[in-house]
Amino acid sequence: MISAFFASISGIISSYRRHAVTADNVANAGTRAYKTRRLLPREGRTGGVDSTQVCRDDSQGPLLWTENPLDLAVQGEGFLQVELDDGTVAYRRGGTLILDRGGSLSTAEGQPIVPSFRIPSGTTRLTITALGEIRAAAGGENRLLGRIEMARFRNPSGLIQVGSGLFLETPSSGPPLIASPGSGGMGILVQGAVEGSNVDLATEYVMDILSSVEHKANLDSLRTQDQMLGTLLDIKT
Repeated sequence: MISAFFASISGIISSYRRHAVTADNVANAGTRAYKTRRLLPREGRTGGVDSTQVCRDDSQGPLLWTENPLDLAVQGEGFLQVELDDGTVAYRRGGTLILDRGGSLSTAEGQPIVPSFRIPSGTTRLTITALGEIRAAAGGENRLLGRIEMARFRNPSGLIQVGSGLFLETPSSGPPLIASPGSGGMGILVQGAVEGSNVDLATEYVMDILSSVEHKANLDSLRTQDQMLGTLLDIKT
């Protein structure tokens, strides 16, 4: 009887957690490069449901065209590399870039792209090709400044998120594999676009309905067990 109580209570907790994950997905349906989270319930060691594990769906989000030459999206596998304030290299799926005070290419949050690129003053057009070449048009010349290098991971779901769109490697993700866009299994870069959220609202609504059904079923089961226990106690007395 006690184990049945535990199973019902763990099911109720699981439904609450699934609802919370679903609500977070829906809230981030418009967040650039957001990746859907999904609860992975599994049988607990002592019975019931263990609902502590949440996984990330790293599938490609839709490309949103902005026509801003400093917007950059990754189509396919891989991440841009950026340097944090403490020198740590983090990873992100593109986004809006800026030229910092020194003329270096950085994220909107001020994190320099790795490897670093300094854009010459007087540049009138900056071109970033699908294969990562950075070209600056200035003074009638079209100069090749270098090529962006990307990173990918054997298990990208093992990356830990440390900020808005920023990830760090972990033992689970494995070390980064570095290569140019379009080679070594990397995706390509798309200038003038950003990656949208991969949240599918229809799926999230279905998941929320399932959470409600699961919650009601376990609550009904808990009430039935409570009534049965009360009946047994009445018989004994």
